[in-house]
Amino acid sequence: MNSGAKLFTNKRLWSWMRTSVISIGAFSIGVYFERQCRIDADVVPQKTLVISPHGDDIDSPMISKLQPPTTSGSNHVAEVSRFGFPSLDSLRSYKNFLLSYDRRNRIANWVLEYVTNDDLTADEYNRQGIEFREEKSFHHYFRSTNQDYKGSGYDRGHLAAAGNYRSNPEHIKETYILSNIAPQIGRGFNRDKWNDLEKYCRRKVRELKSGVWICTGPLYLPQKDTASGKHFVRYEVIGHNHVAVPTHFFKVLLYHGHNDRWFMECFLMPNQVINEKTSIHSYRVNPEVIERAAAILTI
Repeated sequence: MNSGAKLFTNKRLWSWMRTSVISIGAFSIGVYFERQCRIDADVVPQKTLVISPHGDDIDSPMISKLQPPTTSGSNHVAEVSRFGFPSLDSLRSYKNFLLSYDRRNRIANWVLEYVTNDDLTADEYNRQGIEFREEKSFHHYFRSTNQDYKGSGYDRGHLAAAGNYRSNPEHIKETYILSNIAPQIGRGFNRDKWNDLEKYCRRKVRELKSGVWICTGPLYLPQKDTASGKHFVRYEVIGHNHVAVPTHFFKVLLYHGHNDRWFMECFLMPNQVINEKTSIHSYRVNPEVIERAAAILTI
């Protein structure tokens, strides 16, 4: 065998070994996360809750026994994952949020945060000079780039909002990783009505003076074709990497409110220009609507 053939063989062997190690590692991590979710499910059974779409209390004897966290931001990841994960696909952990990544669509399936009043306390809040950057833990086939968004007509919209972490510049920077970003209509949505929803979440945190769990993600909802009467899921893709443009976005809030009760609020917004006079509360939905469309369990 000549040296070229040996080199080729060695490269293939190394590639196979590397793939095997990564696969074994991913499987082990998946088993750990699945086990963790099952442990959490023993504490909060996932289908015993009666939840109002209007932010009413969660009427369940199991969850009513839970106590709110006693720590404030000292171990964000532990609190973020306190109730388990909505799903287990391609999980990534950051300082203040967790996400599940959709490698086919090049954006997250969901992003889960635990935002406290301490996160929002800051004398100054300045995002100037912070750059969006790729998530290089994913193979370059499956990640979005800044070039994908250039000239697309869409904003790079945050899922975990930068404004949720204004007390720490490093935590703000972390939200600029592109795995936490999705294509959003700019004027009329990302910079307006979606921004109003993000502000509402922060007001809720300040009002409660405690932590709020926030789960955010994209949806691709079917629409009826008027000519054929059939339903189709149609969405645009942008850039060289074909980054998917969601038709809708959801946001779910879970918090321990007054009178020692738990509350949940769910919002579903179309990724389009929304009249500024429209109240964000008109986009409240039942959790089941989001769960069925996103293939996740909100709790």
